Amino acid sequence: MKIMVDILTKVEDTGHPVVIHMCTVKGKGYRFAESDRENWHYMGPFDIGTGKLRYETLSAPTYEALTAAYLSGQMEKDSSITIITAGTPKVLGFDEKLRRQFPQQFVDVGIAEGHAVSMPILFIWPRPAVKNIVICWNGT
Repeated sequence: MKIMVDILTKVEDTGHPVVIHMCTVKGKGYRFAESDRENWHYMGPFDIGTGKLRYETLSAPTYEALTAAYLSGQMEKDSSITIITAGTPKVLGFDEKLRRQFPQQFVDVGIAEGHAVSMPILFIWPRPAVKNIVICWNGT
């Protein structure tokens, strides 16, 4: 924190725009999030001391599981299907195992939503080599 205060103090009265590039670590300081960053990318209500969810999970298949099953089944049949996500592969149920299974059909652009939207043109230009593209990100 002291480093940030020092940097902000240094540029406070520069009289011109200044870009400060910070690299952060998601979940830094919270041991549950540090040890399992992907599952803690988005999380429902939980007990801060134990990291346990404050609600019961359903025994029915989740949206993520159903989506992953459907998309991976389609991807096995059609190599032109490409999944593009902006830092939220778990929303589609694409855990590490599925991402390894379809390395040429899965792209995670990180938090660069603009890239997720503009990247498909690279797949279809100058000729349509890929005809099916699924784009997903958590728009919150």
